Amino acid sequence: MRRLINILLPIWLLCVVDIVEDNLAVIEVPQGRGFTYIHAETENMGCTPKEGGHVYVRYEGNGKIAVRCQKVLDNPTNL
Repeated sequence: MRRLINILLPIWLLCVVDIVEDNLAVIEVPQGRGFTYIHAETENMGCTPKEGGHVYVRYEGNGKIAVRCQKVLDNPTNL
């Protein structure tokens, strides 16, 4: 599993947003044969995700995960 994470480390994965409440989103991230669910604050995403929408997720090592909305990735000058 660690090897898979190292391979995916620099890649942005397209993930589904399950729930959005207040400033918190639950995101379904593919992991191995199943999924894991992460919580992300929506304040720093660049846009507000909607339930059933998609966001990009990237593993940054040391257990950290970056989450970005499509709008931010379409305009790399904002990164």
